[in-house]
Amino acid sequence: MAGLAGISAPSPLPAQGRETLETKVSVRGDRVLLEWSDKHPWDAILLSNAPVLLAEYRLPTGQVGLDCMTGVAGGGYAGRGCAGLQGTRDRGPRSRLLTYTLPRSLSGVPAGNACLLFRMGDQRLLPLRRLDRDRTETARFRYPEWEAIARGDGDSKVAARRVEEARRALKAKQEELAALEQEQLRRGGASRASCEAIPAPSLEEESSGRPIAEAAEIDVVARQVCVMRVLNAGQNVARQTLADHLVSNKVLPPSVLDTVLALLPRGSGGASPLAPDRQAELAIFKRDYARLAPNVARYRGDVLQAGYTEPHFGTFVDSLRLQSISRAGGNTILSELRQRKPVTAEFVLGWVGTHLEAYTRCVDDGRAQVTTTRTTTLELEQRRPILREAARQALVKSCQAGTERLEAVRGQLGPLELQLAAAERALADIRPPVALPDRTREVNQDVCVP
Repeated sequence: MAGLAGISAPSPLPAQGRETLETKVSVRGDRVLLEWSDKHPWDAILLSNAPVLLAEYRLPTGQVGLDCMTGVAGGGYAGRGCAGLQGTRDRGPRSRLLTYTLPRSLSGVPAGNACLLFRMGDQRLLPLRRLDRDRTETARFRYPEWEAIARGDGDSKVAARRVEEARRALKAKQEELAALEQEQLRRGGASRASCEAIPAPSLEEESSGRPIAEAAEIDVVARQVCVMRVLNAGQNVARQTLADHLVSNKVLPPSVLDTVLALLPRGSGGASPLAPDRQAELAIFKRDYARLAPNVARYRGDVLQAGYTEPHFGTFVDSLRLQSISRAGGNTILSELRQRKPVTAEFVLGWVGTHLEAYTRCVDDGRAQVTTTRTTTLELEQRRPILREAARQALVKSCQAGTERLEAVRGQLGPLELQLAAAERALADIRPPVALPDRTREVNQDVCVP
């Protein structure tokens, strides 16, 4: 136990003859009386510094220690700093009679005899009897009736503590079981059969904010979003000057491209200065813009009304950005116009070409994004039954694990209930202590060995 300090037998003391006959120890009730004569060789020391009373016994661990006699379980074991039990001089400061009032309990439960002894201020033990060939123990003595009470009190406290510990353990397990039962109900049931009957979860996913296009609509949807981006950049095109258009870093409506192309002279027969592939791109751009620009507002409304927050790709406020080379070419054209010089065809055709390339790239990228979104969504829909069943099996497994835990905890209740019942019986079986004898008895010769 904590604070245990083992001790060895005291060294033989000098003058082990006559002085021991001058010491008398007696007991009565809960008191120990120490009396000596003025002929005691330690008389002066005993008068000035009275010894303390200690108990010494062997613990269940086999260790022997001194008890400070505090009367409190776990009150500590004696070392050099232990005050011990102090005696009182009922007949005045020069009295050679000390009375020690014994506590009803010890710090621990003795495994054998609970010996009593007196310790002097210099740590020597006070001899009580002669040392001879058959009796080497001179300081320790017994008070069996008090020892029985102290042992019984210790046994009662230990038994009461075991009852309280058993009650706490049982209550904690009951609370654990109640919490597990509630958790198991949330999981789906308290039996393996109810676990197997758990339905598959819906696996409803949060909206991605993107509508899904039918396969036949992918191309027109991509063009619709790209035209919307051009329209976003060209909202104020009618109020802007040619200079504003030339230095813009965004794709502008086809009408602006026609205005810039008009800066170049037509070929023979009014042929366009654009190469055939650029002419085809411009024709597609014009067709898409004429057909889809009026539909932008309705497209946006339909998407939002369907519960989506974004178009099929990008955002509702995006525009088509141009490469920096387009703006550089536009600045060159603008400089030539201001100097009233003929514009360079290379810069004009390049400026128009960057617009057409940006629009064509938007359509191609848009088709790819819309196709990917559709494919991913369809694949998820095809896998949804498998995913739902996998999710259901995970719930079933968790539920069954909870059921096994419930059964295990329920199985632990029985032993805990038996432990509590046994502890309560043990406490009830402890007999109340008998009263200490109310007569004085000398115990000098009651030798005790712990």
